[in-house]
Amino acid sequence: MRKKEGMGVAVVRIGIEICTVFGYSLNTIRFRPWSALVLVGTMAGAGAVSVTIFAVGDGIRSALTQDGSGVVAVLLSAGARLEMESRLERNVTMQLTTLTDGSGAGARVIGASSPEVVAVISHVRKGSDQAANLALRGVTAAAFPLRDGFRIESGRSLILGTDEAIVGYGATQTFRGLDVGSVVPLGQRRLTVVGVFSAGGGPAESEIWTSASRVQSIFGMGSAVHSVRLRLRSPDDFWDLEGDTLAMPGIGVTVKREAEFMETQARIMETFVRGFGWVTVAIMGAVTALIIMNTMFGAVAARYREVGTLRALGFGRTAVAISVAGESGVLAALGSIAGSLVAWVLFDGVYASTMNVASLSQVAFAFEVSAGTVRRAAVSAILLGSFGGLVPAVHAVRRPLTDVFRTS
Repeated sequence: MRKKEGMGVAVVRIGIEICTVFGYSLNTIRFRPWSALVLVGTMAGAGAVSVTIFAVGDGIRSALTQDGSGVVAVLLSAGARLEMESRLERNVTMQLTTLTDGSGAGARVIGASSPEVVAVISHVRKGSDQAANLALRGVTAAAFPLRDGFRIESGRSLILGTDEAIVGYGATQTFRGLDVGSVVPLGQRRLTVVGVFSAGGGPAESEIWTSASRVQSIFGMGSAVHSVRLRLRSPDDFWDLEGDTLAMPGIGVTVKREAEFMETQARIMETFVRGFGWVTVAIMGAVTALIIMNTMFGAVAARYREVGTLRALGFGRTAVAISVAGESGVLAALGSIAGSLVAWVLFDGVYASTMNVASLSQVAFAFEVSAGTVRRAAVSAILLGSFGGLVPAVHAVRRPLTDVFRTS
């Protein structure tokens, strides 16, 4: 029992010492402005870069999953994960569309089905003479009400069966020549842009839409489509719909909730972007830790007599070392927060685009600097700063007091 009490007293004593020395260290930072500014500036740069990288990942995830609905089902050919991998022939599509006609699952499905075709065309990007892939979607009238938040922002909607097109807002931010009245060459045809639409910030805003029959004809697809969308009365009806499609003779389809379908695409892109981001952050973190360590070695070297005095007054080595490392961590956190604020001011909400590896076309997204990303950057900065300050602090407290006062 005495041993436990002794350990408890020791822990309390060390805690009090850490708090005391830590408060003293923070209070004397003003006497070491240059080393403090170097550390804060280093972490500000690192924090801004890391937050910007992960803001890309958050923005892409938001763009790819924004309009995914739990009451809309996406039907693809058997085994397909993505629309470009799928092909549904007309006889299959006809059987699937009977699910809205009052038979089988008709009581559960509301609204008409939406057979859709997807292709990729080349178009010139803004601010560059280089072309990039632009997603072209062939739709029917049912495609519009199946997208929550769909709205014509300027111009008007297209007349189906004609060489007219409407363009997503995100695509207009990425590509040249997609304003209302512009003409988009498409093989032997020329599509006239008659409107710009929004769709809740989702992936549809990175596309150009025209009549499904036009896309089928130009790309030689005959009457086949890539996918069929159906809106359900409630999310629970999905299981009945899946069972009905599996029971239909000669039908080989994959049935997914639209939210799940969008999540699959987002996961592919997010894994790619975040993988690159983590590698970049890891390399940057290692370099930053070395800079912090070098800075703190210089700062601590100038404080050998101060550290020795604290030890001579009775403060233990552990308390002094942890306090110095904590000071480094606090300065690093302040730098990271400052860098995050810079990234937020400069990039949050700014439109950009990147290649969607799932659809092989450009996806427009807005940088999204979230509180979670800033929090992760601050925690990483505290760990990096504390580690970078701990090594020189340990080196300082291990020096014999006689050497400290003789050489300082």
